[in-house]
Amino acid sequence: MKPPRQPVSLAGQFLKRYRQQHHLTQEQLAALLHVEPRTIRAYETGERQLSNIHELRRIADWLGVPPEALGLAPQPLPRSPHELAALLQHAWQLMEAAEVARARAVIEQVLSTLSLPEQHNVLSLQELASAYFTAGYILLRAAPVEEWHRVLSIYREVEAIAQQIQAPSLLNLALTYQGDLYRRLGRLDQAADLLQAALEIANVTPVAQGNSLQLLARVYLRRQDLQAFDSAMKQAEALAPERFRPTVSGLPLFYNRGTVYEEYARSCADLGQSQLAFHYLDLAQHSLPATRFWELMLLTARVIVLVKAHEFDAGTSLALDLLPELKQKGLQRFLDRLHFVQRYLDQLQQQAGRASRSLADALAESAPDY
Repeated sequence: MKPPRQPVSLAGQFLKRYRQQHHLTQEQLAALLHVEPRTIRAYETGERQLSNIHELRRIADWLGVPPEALGLAPQPLPRSPHELAALLQHAWQLMEAAEVARARAVIEQVLSTLSLPEQHNVLSLQELASAYFTAGYILLRAAPVEEWHRVLSIYREVEAIAQQIQAPSLLNLALTYQGDLYRRLGRLDQAADLLQAALEIANVTPVAQGNSLQLLARVYLRRQDLQAFDSAMKQAEALAPERFRPTVSGLPLFYNRGTVYEEYARSCADLGQSQLAFHYLDLAQHSLPATRFWELMLLTARVIVLVKAHEFDAGTSLALDLLPELKQKGLQRFLDRLHFVQRYLDQLQQQAGRASRSLADALAESAPDY
């Protein structure tokens, strides 16, 4: 006779609920956790108990859920350098798959332990900087505007560490992304000062310089300084690597020839150069890999280009198709693009309404009196 099956553990029950809530198969959850599908089946049925504390903590980290959801004590524990490196790599992989909400959940787990004195005793300053930089990068793409000051404080942590260990390219990254955040907040003078400071740091790699120049170009465009914009973009294009993801100070950087072309496309659309905008979108599509993150970036850029070209039906139809996925995956940065399009359409409607009323009033005044 087979021995009676044990009750399903609290952790096994949680995994089944998590999988169902996120519409994952057992095979997909197993791949996410780097275990065999039969292991997930055994956990969910009670054939195997999930009670090992180290494995429970690893699963909580990789799913980005509180430890107590799996039956563990809530207090955060420091991670080893190996555990932290694996977790950061996992977060970057989730980003490439456009699973930004999950990447944010994972990185919040990391942030919960970075301030622990024990964690500082375990990690080097370079490892701490990598963790903070990854957190800032992910939160910048996942967080709404009211959380941007938190992201600024994270990049300031990277800046402080970079100065302490005398890492010029890391300091360049910290100043660059602070500058870009100030641009997003509309504080263009502070943005320009930080980005210029980033470019003036000695011994900075060409890739880091190009990344700064591309973001500085955005400031010039907001200021309507088209000559400076064009100059910065040409320099950014010349410095951009053709390979997909270069590294700076050991950190991945999502800047290359394809991202420059995508930037050109949206900028040309803003300047009313629709044909050129579509041309740059095609160049970007041929330059970027076919991962979902980059596909969604290009598709939301295409929405902007279509609407700015007054192809309203095509643009809004594409936006409506993308909206459910962007919400489900937590891609706040790309949702912001659709909000921009909606505001632009509102402005056009208001302008058209005012023009229509003015013309109607004039026609009414000049109408013959029969």
